[in-house]
Amino acid sequence: MQGNPWRNYRTVVEETEASEEIAKLKQQHPRFEEQWDGFVWLVARKPVEISLGKIIDGVTYRLSHRAGDARSNLPDIAVLYTFDDTSVTILYISVWEPSEIEEE
Repeated sequence: MQGNPWRNYRTVVEETEASEEIAKLKQQHPRFEEQWDGFVWLVARKPVEISLGKIIDGVTYRLSHRAGDARSNLPDIAVLYTFDDTSVTILYISVWEPSEIEEE
């Protein structure tokens, strides 16, 4: 992709298992939809820069971790995906509760 990388973006597609998990998370965490929308915006534009990659059987898989916020009831998320020049395919999402930040 050429030009301004922030303006160019890929279509983001969710595999069934990931889509079902995302729907559950939206019910469990009132602000998760905002968190997810932000991730989708970012991964559509910068899939390499926000992740680590591993090639397995000729397929490059990417793994991205985004920190949550315990005070806002937002989980940490790890997202497994593949991408090409036109799309990002979300394969799996895993979440866990962020630890509280201890105040000194």
